Amino acid sequence: MRGAVNQTHDGLRLNIKGKVVKVQTVVLQDVAIKGKLRGTVTEATEKVFRPHAEVSRWSKLRYVCSIGAYVDVYTREPVTNAKAAYLVGRDIYYLPHSK
Repeated sequence: MRGAVNQTHDGLRLNIKGKVVKVQTVVLQDVAIKGKLRGTVTEATEKVFRPHAEVSRWSKLRYVCSIGAYVDVYTREPVTNAKAAYLVGRDIYYLPHSK
């Protein structure tokens, strides 16, 4: 099921088919990144589940207001899509598409 996620000061807001719910952890696949993260929701929960070791080695994203885009925290390059994303609280881990 496709959904969109917004980060807020108190967690994540997941919108699926017009219904918005507050969640703490979301896993998305085939992600489009433009202001919101949109993708196929594979998991969503109201509890905070920190990523296991494999996911914690993924790259991280953060939103930069001055350019209006999500950027990779290590390369500082804008990111517009990803193979998968793991959102927990204020942290966004993502797995880029293979080059």
